[in-house]
Amino acid sequence: RIAFTELERAAADEIVVQEANDLAELTRTLAVFLRDDPEGGRRGQALVAALLDLGHEEVHLSPINDPTGIDVSLTDEGRLLLAVEVKQKAVDESVALHTAGRAASNGADKALLVALASDQRPLDRERVRKQAAERHGVTLSVWEGVEELVSEVALQAPLSASEIAREFPGVYLRRMREHDV
Repeated sequence: RIAFTELERAAADEIVVQEANDLAELTRTLAVFLRDDPEGGRRGQALVAALLDLGHEEVHLSPINDPTGIDVSLTDEGRLLLAVEVKQKAVDESVALHTAGRAASNGADKALLVALASDQRPLDRERVRKQAAERHGVTLSVWEGVEELVSEVALQAPLSASEIAREFPGVYLRRMREHDV
């Protein structure tokens, strides 16, 4: 196993990252990459962290199965601003509310559920948004699918779409290495 692990790390070090031509191409490639092998959620979590890296200074990627239940977090000088839960399997509204509860218990008043499963059914976003506010005092958003994730981040990032397509693959590779993808 040790020899195999060393071979895998050596192969990973030889990976060359190519820029995407545009966001549409990047999004299509990411959707296939995530669908082919989610690696227990590692690929999706690294994806979200890497995308958020494009517009935020303090993005933290938690280890898989972190007991806080927060996969990715945005902080400001150590203060939790946004708790993000990333799921690569189909989920229902209870997971969104659970995400809001985890955010609140960790001191955040904003939460995001990113549901990336290709068979994800649309969630009643308005209902879970209201319930998260009523039950937990948390502003909750839900993003479903790779297309929505990339689009939302692209609109909020301080970069042009072409800059994102050019810079993102290298950022994602670093996050995947950090997360043992």
